Amino acid sequence: MGSWIPAQFAENRAPTVAELSHALPDHPAYIQYLYDYALVNQRGIDVLGLNNTPPPDLAGIRVERDAKGSATGKLFGDIAAFNQLFASISSNADREGGLRQFSLI
Repeated sequence: MGSWIPAQFAENRAPTVAELSHALPDHPAYIQYLYDYALVNQRGIDVLGLNNTPPPDLAGIRVERDAKGSATGKLFGDIAAFNQLFASISSNADREGGLRQFSLI
């Protein structure tokens, strides 16, 4: 929980999807930068079906794609759309368990 800005990191940039995927390979994860964009790891891309044909309709969210049409993991949208999308990838019990684990740190 909390916020971040690129300047707090030595590289002065957001983490990459590869870095996020390396840190959390087995669980869908996202980080949100202010209200501008969110990054999802590879597991998140898979769980959300962002590379499915056709891709899912994500109301209020634009998925950045590379030259081959694959999702890069960068999503643009508003806070309400992000909240709805990310709430759909885990159950209330999973979110509650995660918050409990976080509170033990």
